[in-house]
Amino acid sequence: MIAQHRAETLTLAALILLLPCGNLAAETASPVRGVVRAEASATISSELLARISSLPFKAGQSFRASDVLVTFDCRRYEADLRAAEAEVKTQEILVETNRQLLRHRAAGTNELAFAEAKLGQAMATAESLRVRTSQCVISAPYDGRVIERTVDLYEMPQANAPLLRIVKDGQLELDLIVPSSWSAWLKPGHKFDFSIDEIHTTSAARVLFPGAVIDPVSRTMKVTALLLNPSSAVRPVMSGSARLRMPMPEAK
Repeated sequence: MIAQHRAETLTLAALILLLPCGNLAAETASPVRGVVRAEASATISSELLARISSLPFKAGQSFRASDVLVTFDCRRYEADLRAAEAEVKTQEILVETNRQLLRHRAAGTNELAFAEAKLGQAMATAESLRVRTSQCVISAPYDGRVIERTVDLYEMPQANAPLLRIVKDGQLELDLIVPSSWSAWLKPGHKFDFSIDEIHTTSAARVLFPGAVIDPVSRTMKVTALLLNPSSAVRPVMSGSARLRMPMPEAK
């Protein structure tokens, strides 16, 4: 009887250990691969066809918001703008002259309408050139670094050709590809560790938002996460593995 009672006690203790413990119990899901990326990046280009007169930053160098990244030699565009503005003044004089003549019945309404139309056309041409000349200097939209410089000083790149590739300083994000079945439990705010291959370090991360759609072929979804206090050695496009812990269901 004593042996039987002792066996029953041991069996009960084993069952208690196997009971779920709410959110304290968790299961580690399989590691998934991820890539580090900057919060923002851009390829700088221009529709101008002009020679580059200033290109102060080289690949790898840092810049501050509003620093000049590229300057073009826009003397031709500026001369065209001055000519267009002079044409606007000429047409304004013609419009006013036709108004005076119309008041004295020395001109018809058609002449005034034609002069006003020519004035509108001249103003539109001047505004188009004003927009073009405003693109002669390209300033940095944010603090960042130059990834790549595809042109050099005094070159005349084709219109809309890439000039610089830049990346924003600051927060680093992760792109993860996870099984679509994880959408049932992987929510914004979920924390995990991300091991970076290139520098052999691990950083904490937090899910920002799961993907909006599921890939029906691979049955995966994209997840965007934020690296929390990463090492200064971490760079965009580094890759690694994420280990996420799947929370167990709460005990009822």
